[in-house]
Amino acid sequence: MNDRAETRTASSVLAATAHLGPVDGVLFDLDGVIYAGPEVVPGAQETLTRLGEAGIPYGFVTNNASRSAEDIAAQIRSYGLPAEAAQVTTSAQVAARALAAEFPSGAPILTLGSPALADCLREVGLAPVAAGSGTVPAAVVQGFHRELNWYDFAAACEAIRAGAAYWATNRDISMPTDRGPMPGNGSFVRIVETITGVEPTVTGKPSALMITAAAAAIGVQRPLMIGDRLDTDIAGGRAAGYPTALVLTGIHQVEDARAAGAEAQPDLIVAALPELFEPVTGRSTEETS
Repeated sequence: MNDRAETRTASSVLAATAHLGPVDGVLFDLDGVIYAGPEVVPGAQETLTRLGEAGIPYGFVTNNASRSAEDIAAQIRSYGLPAEAAQVTTSAQVAARALAAEFPSGAPILTLGSPALADCLREVGLAPVAAGSGTVPAAVVQGFHRELNWYDFAAACEAIRAGAAYWATNRDISMPTDRGPMPGNGSFVRIVETITGVEPTVTGKPSALMITAAAAAIGVQRPLMIGDRLDTDIAGGRAAGYPTALVLTGIHQVEDARAAGAEAQPDLIVAALPELFEPVTGRSTEETS
């Protein structure tokens, strides 16, 4: 099947997107869209199944930099949903590739993050180093990891003040847990940023780089980006120039979309994922209640 035929198939199956122009695949955020804590979001199983049966490529985009793509795919499969590591794009992967484009092979990178982030750096030929190693880093990259401590942040501040470039995988202030929202990577990025006065280069959502990397990973050029957060998922999709859909099964609701700026306005609002297959023209923030 050629590319034009694939695009027509995707557009006809995803009937609710017809007014948005042709799409050739789908990108999903995870928490609040595909699953919520230990539960599958209603409609997610049906949606992934229908996309698979229609041969429409889909992938998952996550700002989670603490786990590998394979670990995240395994979590998705544990819910009984189809997923492979190649369909998952993490902010750690994107940060590592972007750093590799800026620094020579073997460059030492002070890594504030999980073993998964360090592995991503090694995979692209960079050398992750830890606080206290004595190595002068070319850059600092910061991603979420529960075991980071004061000495890690102090080492990052010292390296940045000495001239190391400052990068971060994402700026999510909070992260969902079974005890409610807790501090995310963005909360700790603020600490380093405040102390050093240096703003990091951020590769995760809402960076267009993150979304275009996810599209490339599944071999599509104009996917529909679906998420439950306006400031990351929708803003990221818009930054990449892709159509976007806000699904009301997670964080943000219609009233949030009404109050959002132009950079975070979704093209489509659906109460649940299966509405994507309904032959409607989409719901505006004024029409949805």
